Amino acid sequence: IDNELSGDIQIGIDATLGGNGRINGDASISGTLGAGASIGTLTIAGDLTLGDTSTLEVEFDNDGADQIIVEGIVDLQGGTINFVPEDENVFGVFTYEILTAEGGINGAFNTTLAPNYALIDLRYEGNSLFADIITQIGTGVELSPQSNLTANYLNDRLVQGAASSTLETFKALVNLNPVTELNSALSQLHPEAYAATSSISLIQGLSISDSLSKIATQKNTRQNSIT
Repeated sequence: IDNELSGDIQIGIDATLGGNGRINGDASISGTLGAGASIGTLTIAGDLTLGDTSTLEVEFDNDGADQIIVEGIVDLQGGTINFVPEDENVFGVFTYEILTAEGGINGAFNTTLAPNYALIDLRYEGNSLFADIITQIGTGVELSPQSNLTANYLNDRLVQGAASSTLETFKALVNLNPVTELNSALSQLHPEAYAATSSISLIQGLSISDSLSKIATQKNTRQNSIT
């Protein structure tokens, strides 16, 4: 749909509805729903029902994500939400509003799918559904062997939910560009960096997250003072 469609619409299990247009009616989806041909916005003037066999496909990149705007009520009967990156260079921590309904959102998705290098946290707040997207350290870039070990450790901690401070570390890393700065920060957190004073293992290192955040904060402070 690239313009306006009048009347109610039903999408079967094997069918897909997408586009940047507007549906002037209700939409009942048993198949796949996705805004845009790539990243885009689809508006539904009536109510939206996503059945238990449905899939909401959300494409995202560093600058935005698909969005469904519903002027009525959204009824989520389970189903799946599938996050698809626009390209392999998506890297960072993002929050996108992917679904909004003037009449409110009832229910929830049963299944969330995403690439193995991205973590997704869905937040149902008021009349909106937000997605907090975190890509793992080193996605799409070439790290040194030492930096890669540290990145793998931090990625594992994030996936396992083992350290609450790790999330702040990832947010700090978003500002560490180009790759030379990311390599530099990660190399400072490798055990070899502490070998002269003590034998500190990464497993002992919840302070790793704090250290890396401080590195990024100091860098950002210097940049802000210059600008």
